[in-house]
Amino acid sequence: DITVTQSGTELYFFYARNDYPYKVHYYEYNTTNSLSETKEGKAPYDWDLTETAPSIDGYTCVSESTQTITIREDKNGADGLNVIVFYYAPLQYVAEYVAVPDDGGWLSNTIEVISGTQELVGSVPTANQYYEFAGWYLDEACTQSATSVGTFETETNRFTPDKSKLSETERNIFYAKFIKKVGNLT
Repeated sequence: DITVTQSGTELYFFYARNDYPYKVHYYEYNTTNSLSETKEGKAPYDWDLTETAPSIDGYTCVSESTQTITIREDKNGADGLNVIVFYYAPLQYVAEYVAVPDDGGWLSNTIEVISGTQELVGSVPTANQYYEFAGWYLDEACTQSATSVGTFETETNRFTPDKSKLSETERNIFYAKFIKKVGNLT
């Protein structure tokens, strides 16, 4: 029963918005290979849902890293209307190994190119006759030790760069220093 008065009558209606399902996918670029578990949830109708791409080890997000959709009516997600897709490409790392001087010795590996979650193998130096190995360095002048950006095996002198400390956009060059052996001529 509603009573209408001469001064007017106010009538209030309250409603709750329906919730509809949404999904967030994390795919390898140009595929539907999932790199991380699909995020699923529900949100109210006409709600602006914003998601930010998470970091995935060995990959970089190549789509917009923050995406927003407006939730629409989609019963049980059957129409696929409320979907956000982030695309990722594998990171690529290049590690170069150079002997200094170039006639001082040779290296088991002079260049490595890896992508995604692959690991670097590193390089083992072998001194030529009349030379000995003197360490791994970050500069050609052999003044900055490379031990801060990788591991060094004392038994084999193998240097293996730590991928997390490398640049994926610039060259990563490591120098194996060889010095001439000296002897006493007397």
